[in-house]
Amino acid sequence: STANRCNIGGMIGNNAWGSHSLMYGTTRDHVLELEVLLSSGEVIRLHPLEPNQLKQKLEAQTHEGRIYRTIINEITNAREQIKQHLPDPNVVTSNTGYAVHILADMQPWNEQGSKFNLVALLCGSEGTLGLVTEATLNLVPIPQNKLLLCAHFSELNQALQAVGPTVEHGVATVELLDKHILDLTKLNLEQQRNRSWIQEDPAAVLLIEFSGGDISSLQDSANKLIDRLKAQGLGYAFPLLSPPTLEQAWAVRRAGLGLLMGTPSDAKPVTFIEDSAVPVNELPIFVQKVQGLMRRYQVGCVYYGSVSKGLIHLRPVLDLKTKIDHDKLIDIANEVAQLLVTFGGTMSAKHGDGRVRSPFIKTFIGDQVYQALSRIKQAFDPENMLNPGKIIDSVAIDADWRIVSSPLPSPSTWHNGTYFDWSKDNGFLTAVQRCNGAGACRKQAGDGTMCPSYMATLEEKHSTRGRANVYRQLLRHNGFKNGITHPELHEVLDLCLSCKGCRSECPANVDMARLKSEHLQHYHDRFGVPLQSRFIQHFDTLTRLATLAPRISNWLMQQSSLKRVLGFHPHRDLAPLAKVNLHHWFKQHRPHDNAGQVGAVVLLSDVFTAYYDSTVSIAAVEFLEHAGFRIILTPCFPSLRTVISQGLLREAKKRINLSIPWLHKYAHDDCLIIGMEPSELLTYRDEVGSLTESSSMRQQAARVAAHCLLFEEFVSMYKNEIEKLSLAWDDKSSSLLVHGHCHQKAIAGMESCVQALSLIPNGELSMIPSGCCGMAGNFGHEQNHYDISMAIGELVLFPAIRSAPPGSTVIATGTSCRQQIKHGTGVIAYHPAQVLRQALRS
Repeated sequence: STANRCNIGGMIGNNAWGSHSLMYGTTRDHVLELEVLLSSGEVIRLHPLEPNQLKQKLEAQTHEGRIYRTIINEITNAREQIKQHLPDPNVVTSNTGYAVHILADMQPWNEQGSKFNLVALLCGSEGTLGLVTEATLNLVPIPQNKLLLCAHFSELNQALQAVGPTVEHGVATVELLDKHILDLTKLNLEQQRNRSWIQEDPAAVLLIEFSGGDISSLQDSANKLIDRLKAQGLGYAFPLLSPPTLEQAWAVRRAGLGLLMGTPSDAKPVTFIEDSAVPVNELPIFVQKVQGLMRRYQVGCVYYGSVSKGLIHLRPVLDLKTKIDHDKLIDIANEVAQLLVTFGGTMSAKHGDGRVRSPFIKTFIGDQVYQALSRIKQAFDPENMLNPGKIIDSVAIDADWRIVSSPLPSPSTWHNGTYFDWSKDNGFLTAVQRCNGAGACRKQAGDGTMCPSYMATLEEKHSTRGRANVYRQLLRHNGFKNGITHPELHEVLDLCLSCKGCRSECPANVDMARLKSEHLQHYHDRFGVPLQSRFIQHFDTLTRLATLAPRISNWLMQQSSLKRVLGFHPHRDLAPLAKVNLHHWFKQHRPHDNAGQVGAVVLLSDVFTAYYDSTVSIAAVEFLEHAGFRIILTPCFPSLRTVISQGLLREAKKRINLSIPWLHKYAHDDCLIIGMEPSELLTYRDEVGSLTESSSMRQQAARVAAHCLLFEEFVSMYKNEIEKLSLAWDDKSSSLLVHGHCHQKAIAGMESCVQALSLIPNGELSMIPSGCCGMAGNFGHEQNHYDISMAIGELVLFPAIRSAPPGSTVIATGTSCRQQIKHGTGVIAYHPAQVLRQALRS
């Protein structure tokens, strides 16, 4: 699940393996040679040894020679005990302790075995034996054709019973998802869009992948398995997925850890027995035993993982801030360890022992083998310098318990001191602690939106995880008032663009944009509101005043002296007022004859597309009227997005009290509210409800949010009516390149935009795989953010536009995006409404 951000060094350290281990085995199976730095400073190279080479190693009077002599002696003396206590790797993959059971099956003990190679021991040694500085790896071609069978079950035990028969069909992988994870996908914006393949409400799903042959042979194999499962009464639905839906199913699986740790409560599915594995045929009865144990402790538990290898991720749901659950964790760990011994299994199948499972190693391997491992560790690292306390000489499972006492108020009272209502997150403290450290935010450019500043800097403190860690620690150690206004928190949040990427792409649902806004309001309360933020606060009023003398205002806004005073970069051209004001135009224009034949729709007027980019809203009005809709134009309410992003939350609440009652009058079944600027419209669907202060206003805000749609969403909803229009694209190039606004990608998704633009029959539509454009409203204008803003644009967006076919039309849904594209590439980008209007004219 961490394949897009893990490193080969960590995989070697843990001897990691993934869902496709049936095909590929473990990391150990693909490491050919290692260069290792020993604690003495000696550098050795590990590789398969011929008998004479091994003899030379054993005779060497060096640190390396002592290591080889110790290992040969210890395995020779304890080989029978090793065979007895450590599971057969062909039955259960075990990373318990050091891999002496793998070495014991090599030459010289097994004449038919592979050549002696200490690489096997270093893989899974977790940095306790030496530091790997170089690795020679085996490469394997990836099958081109894949088919995914998603077998649905009404009971978890049925799914587990199906694993054995499934593995016999030569599948590439079998992964289990239980109801707990499947239900959590409903609470995550990105995973909601990945649920299309789920039928009804399963208790468990097996993701079964077939690969390696042609599609027809893969389908035949899948159908044979389906017939077998049906004949045994196992499963009720068996959808077969191919790309791209196949990737949606795998995205749900990859998000599993983050979804679990983002559970909105103090009790979390906790990691400590999650690498348990038993022989596949024992899996159903083993899990039944575990379920009985959990019932006895009155603890919920999550069950998922790579069951094709007998592994089951067990995550008991515990609140580790309480002593009773702390004690339950210790007792459960001990009981599960004994249960695994009974089944011939392991507690460390996949990810190694680490701090948590090292205390149980002796339970699994016995005292004699443990002492052999201790002497091997001493031979490698006589001064115990390398990762001490892991695997050998570990301390109790709770010896390094994170301190949980805090000067903060209880989580249930935190919302009384905040501006946002955090009750849906079970309090502000819980929201701050959502991050589980899985690192999904450490993405490379071109793989989603989160986190743009990290993509540009590759610095941990500019990742969502880095910010969340600092936020949590400062609050914990400084209390609420001093923690939330701490200058160090202000520093790490400075490059957060409030793009909302983490709002959907973080499996734990961390919303750093909202956390930043909360911080900023408290910071302003303590240190005062800076001039630039005051300018943003009064931007709407200043815009209206500017329309009284537009030429003078446009000239004034380009003066370097004014930019310098406001903290804007001199290279940024501030957007000029449009020649035509939307509201003036709307009053004077004559509606199309078709207007009203289908119904009415409310168009949300925002300051950007009313005064600066008015051609966008005008195009939308003309297009929708032609399609049969009567337009009701709202007043141009003061911007919500700008003040929320600046942390001016008291001001935002005042503005909400102006707009919500007006919009609520039209929020009924026969009318929808559409917006042209994603950041403005989607604020009503995202933050507004948590900034309202009375129950009646909250109810009105919820009704308004339920009736708010982006222009593209509305067009997609009424595509049957719009398909009746004569749309065509007669520009010199039919290539349409689309860049989506961050908030749109996070909250609404881009599917509706694609559907709307696909109504143009001869337009060749392609999505630019860009994240944030880098402008992010005011962010890209600021003197101290200009360079990072442009660096973000250069990651994917700017190069994609520069390399587009000549004459291509670039489409960008956000005002800031269109400004950034023009500034960075010189290309004029258009809103989808403008493109559809032009296609209508054609």
